[in-house]
Amino acid sequence: MEQHPLQFFIDLIELKKVNDYREGFPFSYEDVVYTNLQEEYIDHWVVNAMMTGQEKVRTSFVEYLSILLSKKKVDALTAIDLYLLSNLDKKGEGTFISLIIKSIDELLSQIPLYPDAAKDPVIANTLNELKASLQRKYSVNAITSTPISVTTSSAIEPRLKWNAGVASLCTMFYELANDYKLEKKGISYLSAPTDQLKKFLLANFVDEEGNPFSETSVTTYLDSRADKKAKRNRVDIPDILPQATKEIKK
Repeated sequence: MEQHPLQFFIDLIELKKVNDYREGFPFSYEDVVYTNLQEEYIDHWVVNAMMTGQEKVRTSFVEYLSILLSKKKVDALTAIDLYLLSNLDKKGEGTFISLIIKSIDELLSQIPLYPDAAKDPVIANTLNELKASLQRKYSVNAITSTPISVTTSSAIEPRLKWNAGVASLCTMFYELANDYKLEKKGISYLSAPTDQLKKFLLANFVDEEGNPFSETSVTTYLDSRADKKAKRNRVDIPDILPQATKEIKK
């Protein structure tokens, strides 16, 4: 093995590399038309869903980071698989995986000490997903069986149960923040960038079964594209807020 299978995550946390990716984010896409460094998002052009032209989309840093982390998680799992296939017999497998899990737990414990990493929960979530994948695949008991949660709050308030599906919830909040305006003031009902909306929804809502919503799903349905909006159980905002005016987008 040329390097540790968790090397990317080790560098990200122990060498404090998150800010390097944050600074490089505005240059990570072609055809960038607008960059907002304060709210950490960029507007850029992509091919539309019908493959007939281009449309402008907004991507936040946390969305970019989430995609990057997902790829690195797959890379780590692949590196671990290849190492086990070529180096260890079945007896040594459990010891090796236990050591990897111990390394993951150590990284998770360091995140609260590094504000730039603690700012984006997707890092801890990805490490916990990686840990869970290893436990399922190799049937190895973790050093700690419960995923480590990174939070700055001493007490976690009960989350609200949303029974109409994640698409409905995200669409309502997206439209309040982007599509519907106060009639006289001409400003949105809700002022918040996409990454802040995502963190709020993940922290404060659960589904009808009481389970947390998937971060990937929330990211998908907060996308600006029309095909990423709810088709069923959609909240009709003008029925609730008769004075709301919808912004006509050219």
